[in-house]
Amino acid sequence: MSALIVSLILAVPITALETEITLSVADGDRTADIQAAIANIADGGTIYFGAGTYHANISIINPGKSFSLVSLDSAAILDGGEAGSVIRIRDTGAHTVTVDGFTITNGKAKNGGGIYLDNADAVVTNCRIYGNTATDSASGGVSSATARGGGMCIEYASPVVTNCIFTENTVFADAQGESLSTATAVGGAVYTVGGILDQSWPVFTNCTFAGNEAWASASAAGYYLLRRFLPGIEVTTFLGGGMYNGTQAHTLITNCIFWDNDSATVLFDTETEIWSVNMAHTSLTYSNVQGGYPGEGNLNADPLFGADFSLLPTSPCIDTGIDASGTSLGRVSNDIRGADRPFSASFDMGAYEHVSLSVVLTLTLDPLAGSVTCTAAAAGGYGAYTYDWDLDGDGTYEALDGGTLQVITPYTGGKGTVSVRVTDENFCTADDSKAYHIENMPFSPGMTQPLAITQVGKVLNTWTEILAQIPPEPTEVMNGLIGRIQTHMASAMQLTNPIYASGQLFQAVALMEELAAMLE
Repeated sequence: MSALIVSLILAVPITALETEITLSVADGDRTADIQAAIANIADGGTIYFGAGTYHANISIINPGKSFSLVSLDSAAILDGGEAGSVIRIRDTGAHTVTVDGFTITNGKAKNGGGIYLDNADAVVTNCRIYGNTATDSASGGVSSATARGGGMCIEYASPVVTNCIFTENTVFADAQGESLSTATAVGGAVYTVGGILDQSWPVFTNCTFAGNEAWASASAAGYYLLRRFLPGIEVTTFLGGGMYNGTQAHTLITNCIFWDNDSATVLFDTETEIWSVNMAHTSLTYSNVQGGYPGEGNLNADPLFGADFSLLPTSPCIDTGIDASGTSLGRVSNDIRGADRPFSASFDMGAYEHVSLSVVLTLTLDPLAGSVTCTAAAAGGYGAYTYDWDLDGDGTYEALDGGTLQVITPYTGGKGTVSVRVTDENFCTADDSKAYHIENMPFSPGMTQPLAITQVGKVLNTWTEILAQIPPEPTEVMNGLIGRIQTHMASAMQLTNPIYASGQLFQAVALMEELAAMLE
């Protein structure tokens, strides 16, 4: 290699960008950490956010690369601290920025309290965008205030927004003048606008808009003209509690729910959910809109929300959406929590796919101990589960919130029925019952020798003590040990040879010691 080539190589600094970066909320300035990660991520890379609250206002301007911001287990919160938009993305060119799985809250700006997009291509998915504010105020002789998009403001941009929940976002404008005051607040949750040259093509699929608000206030004291007092002119405009689509915004809305959004106005009280100007191009289909909206498959019916805007089993939004897995609708194949779409006959509207609650009860009989181990496994539904148990078959659930495991010891020759009822956070329930017939195997000289019988008694006492310490929801490893212990003990009782019986008891005791160590 020539000296000239070597010198050129040494003169060029080499900086390797990272394909993956993981952030935590341990300490430090979150905004600075996030901005540094954005600067150091490679094209196509991913920045992961661990659980916790990140107090940050993120700015992404002309990044020159595509990358993703991803919340691990959807447990990261981005809190704007009322110091500006939580996320601002501008001038992405041919690149795309993806925002996945966050709670985005407490942003405050004139346009786009939660997210502001300007000449940007972005994917926003699986996010909860709530409690953000777009606000503007003005005062003076002639005052004018305008605010847009409490949750999200889209200007000359074409984002794809899927499986998102917009709630409790507000847009507010306040003008306090003397002669003329105009206050305009549009798009409580979302505001979109385009231009003749830079049009917007936003896509909203399987999103839920609920409890957002647009409102404005204007006052003008008045003025004197030719010694005569004239009242001031006050103009307020507040439209689109859920969404406002402005000029040259080609907005495609599918499988969405707009309910209980408010623009707090009398003049346009039938248009509180969605407002589109004449030059907007809004296509809304297979969606549920309070007050109604023209379009194929649209509904005007109470969505019957459960916890966190999931759907109750009787919701009219279940099985009334369409397949949105195609590219044009954002490739939606699961819901905000990762459940597959569809779950049942067809696709659901909103951010949640309704997954029916179910429970399976399994009984394991131990003839040696005369015990029945009852294990319940629930699936589907929404949120955490509560297990209630009827252990004596009398129809009353006496063990409330009893966890997934119960152990009962009926009398010799006992018969009975065990029932379990599981309840999710929407107060939906499912139940299962199983009957059992168990007999304690009696000790007899023909079965084992006296030494083996003595060993059985000691082992049985030890096993009874350990059973009392097992938690309501044992781990998978614990359940495996329990099953193996019961098998060895049952084998010991069935063997007539005391040596073989003692061997089975020895193996059972060894496993008991292992289980007891886990319980310490």
